[in-house]
Amino acid sequence: MNIIFGKLYKIYRYFKKYRGETTKSFDRRKREGFFEVIPYLDARNQSELNLQRARRKGSEDLPKWEKVKGAKAIQRISKHTGKPYIYREGKVAFPDALDKPSRTLLTREGGSYICREKHVIYQNGRYRRLHPIELERLNGFPDDFTNCSGITDIQRAFFMGNALVVGVIKRLGKELVKAISKN
Repeated sequence: MNIIFGKLYKIYRYFKKYRGETTKSFDRRKREGFFEVIPYLDARNQSELNLQRARRKGSEDLPKWEKVKGAKAIQRISKHTGKPYIYREGKVAFPDALDKPSRTLLTREGGSYICREKHVIYQNGRYRRLHPIELERLNGFPDDFTNCSGITDIQRAFFMGNALVVGVIKRLGKELVKAISKN
């Protein structure tokens, strides 16, 4: 399915008409689900757009996710010594458990590419990645803390990957105050 945004819809209709095609065929294709019209794209509906893409791609991407999250042993050759060695990576939980503590958030959480560091959960019969609000909650920030004008969901995820967990910093600060006040 193709995605056409609201302003582009009018332009597309105009060019179709200009090239001799009727707008009826365009509207028929729209009804048949050949493409979808979304009103506009901004930071707020970017995550919904990503979810729609993931739902369409989800079933075909599942083996890729399982492969990238699985254990690996790859034979490589050292650049420095020229000797072979085995590079190993352990298995990463897939999907991430909802009843256990979360893994560390990294700056790679955003974006549509597949990598082993991203959090993927299984909920309501489908796999999905975490939304920026969920990433903020994991780090102890208030909801929509990173939701500023002009900031995309990918950037918001990057911010949370760079952030420290608020609760950990508070606790460290309290212990430092106790240690300093004793002296």
